[in-house]
Amino acid sequence: MKFTSLSFLYVLIITEAKLGSEGNPAARELESCELTNTYVNGECSYSNVKASVLASPCTEAEFFAMLGAEDEAEATATVGQMCEGADETSRENFIPWSAVTDRGYQFDKEFFNGGTFFNEDYATADAPDLLATQTARLKQIESTVLKKRGISWPSNIENFSDDSCDEPVAMCCWTADRDKVGTGSCSGTDCQDKDPVDNTDVCYFDSRDSSFAAHVIDATTVFPDDSEGPVHCHGFTFNSASETKYAGNTLFQVAMSYGLMGNGYVREIQGAPMCGCIKTMPKVTSAGCTSTTVTEKWALTKNGANKLEIKLSATDISFGECDGKTLEGEFQAKNGRSVNGNFFDKCSTEATYMAAKGYKKTGAEWIPVVGNGALYHEIKSEEDFREIWAQSPNQILRRVCPRCWGSHQDIYYRRFDENGLPEDLDLLYVVTDYWHSSPSIEHNDFNTDFKLYSTYDDAVNDKNNWTFCNFNDRNVGFPRDCGPTGWVPAQWNSWTFNAPRRNVRFYVEKA
Repeated sequence: MKFTSLSFLYVLIITEAKLGSEGNPAARELESCELTNTYVNGECSYSNVKASVLASPCTEAEFFAMLGAEDEAEATATVGQMCEGADETSRENFIPWSAVTDRGYQFDKEFFNGGTFFNEDYATADAPDLLATQTARLKQIESTVLKKRGISWPSNIENFSDDSCDEPVAMCCWTADRDKVGTGSCSGTDCQDKDPVDNTDVCYFDSRDSSFAAHVIDATTVFPDDSEGPVHCHGFTFNSASETKYAGNTLFQVAMSYGLMGNGYVREIQGAPMCGCIKTMPKVTSAGCTSTTVTEKWALTKNGANKLEIKLSATDISFGECDGKTLEGEFQAKNGRSVNGNFFDKCSTEATYMAAKGYKKTGAEWIPVVGNGALYHEIKSEEDFREIWAQSPNQILRRVCPRCWGSHQDIYYRRFDENGLPEDLDLLYVVTDYWHSSPSIEHNDFNTDFKLYSTYDDAVNDKNNWTFCNFNDRNVGFPRDCGPTGWVPAQWNSWTFNAPRRNVRFYVEKA
């Protein structure tokens, strides 16, 4: 009997295939090496993967064979690549931050800067459970996603971009309590101006740290003597690989679960973001702290080719209170240093900071009465202003404008009324919106009813008063083109017109 070349090749293939399985003891052993319920709890690493495989009915030789590796070095490199790939695949299954509110980028951006109905609405008698209604989607994410599945970090929002997060710390600071839940002074409905639990002092905020929130390139807001009112700050660090990977979950826990839904805390410190990486936030004395513990469970299986496969099977995320440490204390414990320039023992650094910007503290104290832009402030009523003015020892109104020319950054308007502020003079309207004098209005004549000065000392001692002033250009507020010795343009403010100087604040000397 003769074999054709084709018949011989067929027999050869069958024989080699048989030897490759039944005739090869190593192959038979590898097929018998089962990975049933084999997991790595914690870090996906070579040592952990190898330990889990060898704890199953598999030998080291079979482990190497599953990896296609000839030695330990090759196996280590292969597992490292597999863990990296499994980690990358697991991130693809994260919930994007845009799906948290599902209202778009602009909504999320404004929320973290203290806007949107989350921060502006509050419960009323007709809608006593408004917060619960508005946050129903957040509650669902909290119960089904937060502790079981990753939430992506919102790096497309400026507060949390790579440029803003050069320190692995994020923080929220709230200035109001909109709901009866949790702590704070709100105990029912109509909580438009109720206070959160005060756990910090705010020293100052430099808009250069987050011009996207302040909408100002360079301005400074200082908060002397607790003038910011009750403020509650809380944050977290993300130093380890797992903390960083699941930082989006911790951000949800702090901003949504703890702040908004847990306590009804809302709104930002004037000019600053409400939440952001620490670089973008105001300088404060303290903040509460949330810690995050993550355990990832990696499933180890064999595919049809008897090769090892690794994939994330489950995630367990829990949150704590940083063992009672403050946010600054938690960062120091993890990094052996302080957060760069963001926390102070007390706000005594204000004077040093302002001196570096050209301001020196006088013996006088000042009460803010109205402000605009990054220095926004609103007094309750004209009656309140008149009461403050009546107690003022020198009848001085001060305007601070950090972005003005040097001659106009600090102006002192002193009146010389013998019987107090005239009843028919709305002084705040005159300086904020319509800087006018005779014949348009009485009681505001230059160098008769009032004088302007460049320093507090000059105002008190009535010396070196300004020599030029003009008035009566509608929609032009203080001080139009007034100057120390002559005409100075484009340093005026207006509350209702597109003024060249928007970020200003007026103060009255404290009694």
